[in-house]
Amino acid sequence: MLPYLAALAVSIAIIAFDFFLPLGVAAGVPYVGLVLIGIWLPSRHHVFILAVIGSVLTIAGYLMSPSGGIYWVVLTNRGLALSVIWVTAILIYLRKGAEEELVTAHQELEKLVNLRSVQLQESENRFHHFIQHAPDAVYVLDVEGNILSANNQACVETGYTQNELLKLSIRDITLNLSAGREKHIDRLRKEGHSTNYRTHRRKDGSTFEVEVRASYSEFGDQKNVITLVRNISERNRANETIRKLSSAVEQNPSMVIITDKDGTIEYVNPKFSELSGYDSQEAIGKKPSLLQSGVTPRETYTEMWATILAGREWRSEVLDKRKDGATFWVSASINAIKNEAGEITHFVSMEEDISERKRAEFEMQEAKEHAEIANRVKTDFLANMSHELRTPLNAIIGYSETLNHEIFGALANEKQKEYVETIYASGNHLLELINDILDVSAIEAGKLELHDTTIQLDKLSNAVMPLVQKRAEYDGVELINEIDHDAPVIRGDELRIKQILVNLLSNAVKFTRLGGTVSLAVDRTDDGCVDIIIRDTGIGMDATDIAKAMEKFGQAERGDLMQSGEGTGLGLPLTKGLIEAHGGKLHIQSKPDKGTIVSVSFPQQRVLN
Repeated sequence: MLPYLAALAVSIAIIAFDFFLPLGVAAGVPYVGLVLIGIWLPSRHHVFILAVIGSVLTIAGYLMSPSGGIYWVVLTNRGLALSVIWVTAILIYLRKGAEEELVTAHQELEKLVNLRSVQLQESENRFHHFIQHAPDAVYVLDVEGNILSANNQACVETGYTQNELLKLSIRDITLNLSAGREKHIDRLRKEGHSTNYRTHRRKDGSTFEVEVRASYSEFGDQKNVITLVRNISERNRANETIRKLSSAVEQNPSMVIITDKDGTIEYVNPKFSELSGYDSQEAIGKKPSLLQSGVTPRETYTEMWATILAGREWRSEVLDKRKDGATFWVSASINAIKNEAGEITHFVSMEEDISERKRAEFEMQEAKEHAEIANRVKTDFLANMSHELRTPLNAIIGYSETLNHEIFGALANEKQKEYVETIYASGNHLLELINDILDVSAIEAGKLELHDTTIQLDKLSNAVMPLVQKRAEYDGVELINEIDHDAPVIRGDELRIKQILVNLLSNAVKFTRLGGTVSLAVDRTDDGCVDIIIRDTGIGMDATDIAKAMEKFGQAERGDLMQSGEGTGLGLPLTKGLIEAHGGKLHIQSKPDKGTIVSVSFPQQRVLN
């Protein structure tokens, strides 16, 4: 506002002054001062307004000033005044334009500088955030190796805080860092960067393997080394695992074949070449069918593809063919290899050479068949011979019994009587053996017939105990019958079950010392079965003796109570066969000098109450 008031005051003063001067005086020049005020006006366009006002006042002064002076001088004076006014106005206009442009440029420059400063700060913040949250440790070092800054991951890896790291040198956290720092810096300055592998030490003393990537940075007098440190312990362990797996595959005693999902071979191990005769170059790119012998049914391979395409393991034994045409048996196992998305990408097959095992199985099968034939021949022979021996044996037993009872007259002396008793006892023993052989033969041939009846176990026990009572009394062994009238009722062949109990009770009495006891009891199990239990306080057996006693014609060594020539060696095997013919089981629990417990277990189907 002040410049405008000044312009008004100057205009009034100059025009008043001009009106009192004669025309001959150069009074038009002061009007230039009015234009000069435009220098302080805010807009350069106002300068022309002042120039117009000055021009108007110059002309008005010419018209209104008192007469005087030379006419052409007066006109020249006024013309020069107008020229000076407009030249001055134009110069001021240009000057103010330059000033305005300079101000505008300065303002734009300030805006640009501010924008660039903000962008630079944002970029610096992003860079700092990236460095601080980088997955690898980042250190900024001086040329002496002192740590100038470290990111968060560096603290995580080493266990130090930021402040603690800033007090350390890179040598403090690196094991066996070689000397010659200056040479390393010179090489780094020339090459720009380097990569090496080190071992770093944590604050707690533990160590870990790292990959160090270093870069040299120089800004004026500031020289730094920026290092990116990656913990490669897991990677090293993974590489070691891969190496071990690779070695395991390479050195595997089985053939290993890896195919793509279409079944084209991509890898075979050395064992494949050894067994098949094909080297890896001959096999890769081919199908595993080059090993097919033509013997394995096609359905087997159809099932194989259906199984492995479903992602399941397939196992089988197949006959493969070598390059030279020879065949060999393998036990094959094929599994699918899937990617992270669960899609099948490859198949891996492991095939173990089982030719020797197959050969042994074939030989064993042949030997088994031959043994079964021989056993049937033996059984038939023994059965036939037993039948043939019964007739003369019955005569021997009958005649010796007649002589022993002196039906046809008294024997001449005691020696003859002793011989006759020996003949009679031996005949009965031989008859018992023949009967056992016939029973065992019938069981082995599957021809044993059971005549099932309803059996009350209390009555059966009362019938059986007297049959061994005489022997028990003779040996000084107490017999105890614990089966009462509430005992279960079962269904079975009464004669055979009686035979079972007599055999087991006789054995118990035979191997129990003077003053010992033998008991007979019955028990119901939780699953509805019935157990007949014979307990004795005899000399017992170990596991070896039990196994031997269960063999045909096998007898356990019973020490001082072993009586030579007594027993057929068929008692327990025959008893076991008779029990199993009823669908039951025979259990023996025994320890030397601790007695024996024998359980005859009948299944629930044979229990009637």
